Amino acid sequence: MDTLLGFNPYGYSAGVESGDAQTGTLNVMRGLKKAFRGIINSIFALIHLEVRSVYSGGRMFPESFECLKTILPPPVSEQRYTVIDIGVAEGTPDLWRAFPAHSYKYLLVEANPLFAEKLKKTAEKMGAILAPVFCGDHDGTETFITDNARDGEKASKYSRETGGDEERSDIPSFMLDTIVKKNALTGPFIIKIDVEGAELDVLRGATETLKNAEAIIVETPVVLRTKNASTFAGIVAFLYEKGFAVFDIAEMSYQPKTGFLNLANTVFIRRNNAVWGQKSTSKS
Repeated sequence: MDTLLGFNPYGYSAGVESGDAQTGTLNVMRGLKKAFRGIINSIFALIHLEVRSVYSGGRMFPESFECLKTILPPPVSEQRYTVIDIGVAEGTPDLWRAFPAHSYKYLLVEANPLFAEKLKKTAEKMGAILAPVFCGDHDGTETFITDNARDGEKASKYSRETGGDEERSDIPSFMLDTIVKKNALTGPFIIKIDVEGAELDVLRGATETLKNAEAIIVETPVVLRTKNASTFAGIVAFLYEKGFAVFDIAEMSYQPKTGFLNLANTVFIRRNNAVWGQKSTSKS
C-alpha cells in the first residue's frame, strides 16, 4: 500500500487517539453502534434481505454498475481502468464488487481520521493507493467540520448549521489532479464522489483527471444539507461543460417526513460515448 506524499495527515487530530476519558467513551459508543449494525445486517443477510430506507427509489447500485460496465470502452493496450473512490468512509462494497481490485487499480481518498486505521488495512488488502487527505479545489489546507452528533462519521468542509456539536480542524488538502500526478496514474478512470456537499470542490480540482475519465458516479444532493454546498443542477451543468451527460440515477433517497427527494446517486458518462451513437475517442 502507498500513502500520498509519505506523511501522516492525522497528526493534527489529537481527539481521535488521545486516550482521554471523553474520547474513550465516544469510541466505545461508536464501537457498540457498529457492532449492533453488524448483528442486524448479519441476521438480515441470513434471510436474504437488505436494510433499506422506506423512502427509496431508482435501481440499486449493483444493477446500475453492471449496466455501466457494458458501455465502458475497453482500455487501450495493456492499460487497466483505475477506480478513484473519493469519500470512502467505511467502504464502498457495491462499487468494489462491481469493479474488483484484481481487475482494476484503485485510489482511495478519505479525509476523515475516524476511518484511518480500517482504510489502511483495506488498502493493503486491495493493493490500493491510499490518500488520507481532503480532496478539493486547491493544494494546501482546508477546514474540516466533523458532526459529533453523528459519531463523527459525517464530515465536510461545509457546516450543517444545525446548532449541534461540530468540531473544526485544519487538515491537508490536495486537488485530485495533484494526487493523480503524484501517484503517476494515467487512466482511464472511473471516479466515485461522496463528499457531503463538496462535490464541486472535488470536480474543480480535477479538470485534467476528467479528461481521462469515462464514468463519474456522484452523490448529488437535491435538498441542500449544508450552506454553500454543491447542488444537483450545479454538478450536472459543470460536468456537461466538461463533456459528460447523465447516464443513470441509482438509489435515490427521500426525506422520511415529507417524502421529498433528498439526494440521488447520479452516473455520468462521456457525451461522446458510443451509447449515444457516437465514437468514444476524443476527450473534451
